Amino acid sequence: MKKYITALLLCASLAALASCGGIGTAVTDAGTSADGAVTSAGTTAEADTTAEADTTAEAQTTAATSEETTAQAENGPRLLFEDNFDGGDIDSAKWERCPEWERQGGADIWSDALSYTDGEGHLILRAQWNADDSRVESGAVRTNGLFTAAEGYYEASIRFPVATGTWGAFWMMCGDVGGVDGTSEDGIEIDIIESISNEAGASNHAMHWDGYGDDAKSEAKTLDTAIYDGEFHLFALEWTADEYVFYVDGAETWRTKAGGMCAAQGYMKLTVEAAEWAGAGSDASISALPADMQVDYVRVWSSKPQ
Repeated sequence: MKKYITALLLCASLAALASCGGIGTAVTDAGTSADGAVTSAGTTAEADTTAEADTTAEAQTTAATSEETTAQAENGPRLLFEDNFDGGDIDSAKWERCPEWERQGGADIWSDALSYTDGEGHLILRAQWNADDSRVESGAVRTNGLFTAAEGYYEASIRFPVATGTWGAFWMMCGDVGGVDGTSEDGIEIDIIESISNEAGASNHAMHWDGYGDDAKSEAKTLDTAIYDGEFHLFALEWTADEYVFYVDGAETWRTKAGGMCAAQGYMKLTVEAAEWAGAGSDASISALPADMQVDYVRVWSSKPQ
């Protein structure tokens, strides 16, 4: 009986140990699972925080870049005027034909009929000989009353003909050119380019102020550039607060202050005319006509494009 009781107690002890071992294993497994869950949750939270920070930083960088681009666009050159002459006729919202005035002592007269577009994206200003009147007739347009500006960057792509006695021009009339005060501050004529003496390969930039009489003043720069090769060339004026800078095909050709900086706005002109002092009416001039000045485009920017 004693042996039987002892055996029972031994079995009970073994069962208790086995039961405790099972409980220990369960606790250990649960603890491991809990630790894993905590570790996993911590890693996920950390990843979410990092991703959110990266996204926020990226968004801030994008916003800053966008603001910088906008600021550059607002402060950079703005296109104020453009004409590519694509229409079937001269755009009356941008240009008017110049009045049919006699020019150069009657050696030339501007004619409405000689200013037109060719349907191929060009403005044509023609010079032709009128045998009945023994003078040249030519085309001319201007932006008077339609577009005026002062400081900025003016450019025109032009193909000039070679025709003795005649010349083409891209120029501006600013303020009161006829006013006489010893300076150009109240008004000035700015000849961005003139093809005077084209038969000799010459051209020029020029400034005129204090009228055209005895008090007239001027300053000019004669050029020796190869612009009579039958191709279009780019002529430009950069008008700043301090000076006028002239360019041909992107290369600087002249800087001047010409009597002081004009404080008035001006309008643009594209013209052809003729003069006897230049050879108009001579056999060489008559035989060279008709001749066309062709303009591919005109643009005006608020400042020089980079």
